[in-house]
Amino acid sequence: MIRAFIAISVPSHISQRCQLIGDSLRELNLDCRFVKTRFIHLTLQFLGDVSEEKIPLIGKIMQETGREVVSFNLEVCKLGVFPNPSRPRIVWIGVHPVDSLGDLQKALKERMRQIGFTCDGKLFHPHLTLLRLRSIRNIAALMEYVKEEGVGEQAGVFKVEEIHLYQSILKVDGAEYYKLVTTRLESEC
Repeated sequence: MIRAFIAISVPSHISQRCQLIGDSLRELNLDCRFVKTRFIHLTLQFLGDVSEEKIPLIGKIMQETGREVVSFNLEVCKLGVFPNPSRPRIVWIGVHPVDSLGDLQKALKERMRQIGFTCDGKLFHPHLTLLRLRSIRNIAALMEYVKEEGVGEQAGVFKVEEIHLYQSILKVDGAEYYKLVTTRLESEC
């Protein structure tokens, strides 16, 4: 069994800008773990534990879905927190617009449901995770930063042309992700 998810990778100019935003957040002296820049991604669906025999079927579903969705642009901007401002655990940067992205995610989720993968029922809130908090140390400073500077943070625009099936390997210093399957979206005419 492997721990797996379907996601969009971000180009280096986006991840490098996220790194710079992370550097500003580091100055707040938070008790947190930053996502490694090379592993920043946009999750479409977390699958959990998957038998290796199902990987070809998942790849086929990704291809079918990719043929139905035309590549599109996303803007990465504006910081936020999960689950809520009074007790944040994750700091993220948002992804806009969500129409094409939402259609892609919904189509994948429905097809994956048909082969036995269930989802957690949460609304899809596209984002790139920047850090995970371990305690509430300096939370007031964090929330002030998110409300003031965070609304103006920009990481850039990129074109979504592929989706990936990733394997997630949990390690002491954070998860590492490895691409198992890549599927291209339809090109614009």
